Amino acid sequence: MKLDTSGFETSMPTIGFGSSNDMLDGFSTVPSFDLPRTTDGPGLYYVDNEGRRLKGDRFSVGSGSPYAYGVLDSGYKFDMSVEEASELARRSIYHATFRDGASGGVASG
Repeated sequence: MKLDTSGFETSMPTIGFGSSNDMLDGFSTVPSFDLPRTTDGPGLYYVDNEGRRLKGDRFSVGSGSPYAYGVLDSGYKFDMSVEEASELARRSIYHATFRDGASGGVASG
C-alpha cells in the first residue's frame, strides 16, 4: 500500500474535526514512501494532535520517551538494515516500558 503524505497536514485535522483530539493519538508516527511523485523516498513523520507533521529519522512519544531515546540515540545508524532497525525499535520499547513507572512495566512480544 502506498501512502501519499503530501496532504497529510491538511487532512489530519479534518479527520478529527468535531471530536476529541485524542482521536488522532493513533496517528502519531507515520511511515511513508512518496515516489515517483517526489524524490524524497522513504520517510518517517511524527504527527501531533493538531495534524502538524515533522519529518525525522526516529521518534519516541510519551512518558517513556527519555528511556527509549537513550536506546535509540546510542544504537541508531543511518544505514541500518531492516533487521537491525527492528531490533533497535524492540529494545527501545522494552526499556521504555520497564523503566517508566507510568507504562506499567508490561511489554509483550
